[in-house]
Amino acid sequence: MSESVEGYTKSHINQHNVDLAHDITGIIWAQSQIGSPDGLAEKAWNLASTEKQPHHIYNASLDLYELGDKRFIDTWWHLARTVPEGKDKERPSGWYFGYCSGKKPENYHCTQDLYYKDLYFDYKVKYQDIHVAGGVKEFIGNKFKQWELACES
Repeated sequence: MSESVEGYTKSHINQHNVDLAHDITGIIWAQSQIGSPDGLAEKAWNLASTEKQPHHIYNASLDLYELGDKRFIDTWWHLARTVPEGKDKERPSGWYFGYCSGKKPENYHCTQDLYYKDLYFDYKVKYQDIHVAGGVKEFIGNKFKQWELACES
C-alpha cells in the first residue's frame, strides 16, 4: 500500500512509544448480508433526533466535522464534510466520510466502505492516512479487480 498510495504511512509511534503498523483490516460481505450499508451515514445525518446531547466540532486539520453525542465524542464519532441539515433534508452525495473510534488526537481509525459488484467491504483507515483515503479506496478497488481476473484465468 505504501508503495502504491503516495503519502500513505507505514506506521507511527504512539504515546506509549510503540510502533503501530498501518495495516488495512476489514470484512468482506455479500451485499445481500449487510442490510442497510448506509445506516451509519443516516445515523449521523439524524444526529439531532437520535443522540441525547448532539454535538459537532470542526476539525481544521482534516477539514471535516466530527459529529456525535457530546458525552462520547472523544471515544466514537462520525466524520462528515458538512454539519447535518436536518432529518427532513436530503443527504448530499459524498457528504459522509466514515465512523471513527479510538483515542484522539492520533490513535484512532475510521471505517470506510467499498462496493465491488455484489460485494461490500468495510475497512479501517488510521488517522494518519485519512488525507489519502481516496487513494486507499482506489488501491483496494484495483485489488478486487486483480483478484477477480486471477480467478477467471
